[in-house]
Amino acid sequence: LLASNKPGAAEIAAVVAGRLDAYAGAWSAMHRATCEATHKSKTQSEALLDLRMSCLDRRLAELSSLVSILERPDPETTSTAPRAVNSLSRIESCADREALLAPGPVPDNPVVRATVDRLETRLAGNRALGITGKYRAQLAELDEIVPEAKATAHAPTLAHALFQQAKTLDNLTEFQRAADVMIEAGYAADAGGDRTLAAHARAELVWLVGHNLGNHERALEYQRDAAARIQGLGGAREIEALLAANVSQILADRGRLTEAIAQDERALQLRTEVFGPDDIMTAISINNLGVGYTRTGRVPEALRYYNRAAEIYRARVGEHHRLYAHTLFNIASTEADSGRLADAKQHATRARELLVDTVGT
Repeated sequence: LLASNKPGAAEIAAVVAGRLDAYAGAWSAMHRATCEATHKSKTQSEALLDLRMSCLDRRLAELSSLVSILERPDPETTSTAPRAVNSLSRIESCADREALLAPGPVPDNPVVRATVDRLETRLAGNRALGITGKYRAQLAELDEIVPEAKATAHAPTLAHALFQQAKTLDNLTEFQRAADVMIEAGYAADAGGDRTLAAHARAELVWLVGHNLGNHERALEYQRDAAARIQGLGGAREIEALLAANVSQILADRGRLTEAIAQDERALQLRTEVFGPDDIMTAISINNLGVGYTRTGRVPEALRYYNRAAEIYRARVGEHHRLYAHTLFNIASTEADSGRLADAKQHATRARELLVDTVGT
């Protein structure tokens, strides 16, 4: 990161190193606890041990792939590094017994099982390309993985591959193909018994179909589908928060701003519960509420939320990141609209400086 000579590289490197160490420490603690639950306290079956270890293997593959990418001097990667580290798959999910047991059984055929294990590990590594913004390289690899996953006839692995492919296509603004692939991911998750991923896919379709493709009525049908699936899971707060945030955007697109704010408030509540008050995902919801209050002319509330989001971004990813810079721009725009031109100029100037440093002119 330092060798990239990117402005703010020293600050970014310090943030990234701390997050990587914390993630590695959490992985080691989970690995030790997983072993002890079966071999020491005898509170966990061998079958669940295998599932948890497979999950941890995937997390390690993702971490290793990310570190490999970050080791190469690259100004673009330096800019995305803090967000990438914060976007690593959660270690805690490897202790979610119900979620681990939900998908269909692993294949009996040892050759097919070895292929499935290899593909799942490869998908974990592929995710590191996505969280560092290398979407073209990610899609090229996924275009190889998906046919292999189909050939295994193992629906859970195919669902994972299709879901990741759809998200990548969305990031590349190939919206129609992204929606088509996400629909297939949902069906594959249904076939494989992965109820969590099935609900997640429907929640993503609200955004893909409603905001990106402009089909609001169909998007709200996916909302009802996703909400029913979340309820059937007994609650899945992370997915419920995503659904609320996506529905908020659809409502805002339709001019239903008060209802949109209510959905963003729900998303913020859920993300605070799941991720904590100082997480990037929480800050995204805080910023979204600022946008909602700006649209309804509630300037003091908007500025309060923007400033809180900016504080979190500064702490989590540093000032030399577009999330922080964009929030400063939101502050400047709101101040300008309310006649606070001197303050607006100061924040806009700083936002521009950071964006030039981060993404260029």
